[in-house]
Amino acid sequence: MAGWLGKAASVVMVFIATWGATILYWRNSGTVPTGMQMLAYLGLLPVGLSGAGFMLRSAARRGADVALAKAGDDASAPAKGEAGQHAQGAPQVPAVALLAGDLKLGLDLDPEALLATAAAPPRPSLDGRFRDNYNLPVRMSAAPDLDEFEVLQARQDGIDTAAHERRALALLQPVLERLLEAAFTALPEIEATEEVVVAGLRRRDEQRVENVLTLELLVPGSWSDALRPWVQDWLLQQARAVGLDARRFDVRITTLESARDVWPHLQRVIDALHASPTPRWHLLLASSSSIDANIISAWQATGVLATAKDPDGRVPGEGAAGVLLASAS
Repeated sequence: MAGWLGKAASVVMVFIATWGATILYWRNSGTVPTGMQMLAYLGLLPVGLSGAGFMLRSAARRGADVALAKAGDDASAPAKGEAGQHAQGAPQVPAVALLAGDLKLGLDLDPEALLATAAAPPRPSLDGRFRDNYNLPVRMSAAPDLDEFEVLQARQDGIDTAAHERRALALLQPVLERLLEAAFTALPEIEATEEVVVAGLRRRDEQRVENVLTLELLVPGSWSDALRPWVQDWLLQQARAVGLDARRFDVRITTLESARDVWPHLQRVIDALHASPTPRWHLLLASSSSIDANIISAWQATGVLATAKDPDGRVPGEGAAGVLLASAS
């Protein structure tokens, strides 16, 4: 019981420390986080830190167990039996493997530099492209030199697209490429097929190929219904372009209405991976942008936009992130 409480306390302390530092910065800077920022700072960052801590602790414990086993070779059989019963009664900590992760935000920083300045990241700058009701530039966190038409056009295959959709996918593409390469490396190779001759006929024996990878993208509810099937096909094409066999993975587009829905969804993914009796991988991606004239105008009309007169409002931002998870098996 004490071991379980200690592990739970360590997880709680990681979340408290991460959330405390993040919320303190947001309050002091007057920043209103976007859904992507909340996913990164309040979800992915503490989960990654907790997972790394558990993996390091498990490795140290295994080393200690091996050393104790060697030192206790001369111990009596009853003592070993008692130790075995004690080990069997120890609580098991659900865990998955975090194989890779990537992040691209409006701030022009790579993940390592962003973590180094997590306590006080750079403040979003004023952008003259958008102006408030007082004709003053709006403060926002927009990715510099981003080509919003890199993935989507204003009218893509008969579908009208919005600026926030185009920018979100343009931010997602480099994150997706890096994590797809990591997934391709992580998946076991398919055994080569062999040709055999049976009763004078040449036959190819193929290894059974199973679906072992789920590629999932979380998108805001503001994305158009017509665009989601197009994005699903685009993700499929991107995965096949890096060499992934389409029989080995499936693609999902999941719509979440608010940022607070992200953590329960991530927990369900972790629980499913932990319960899987066979090896499975899950590439979870998220992308969002509020750098859009229509969104900023709507915020301004409802009085929630951060301006020079009201610095405590929402600050438009954008970002994309992803993690590659694997079952412990």
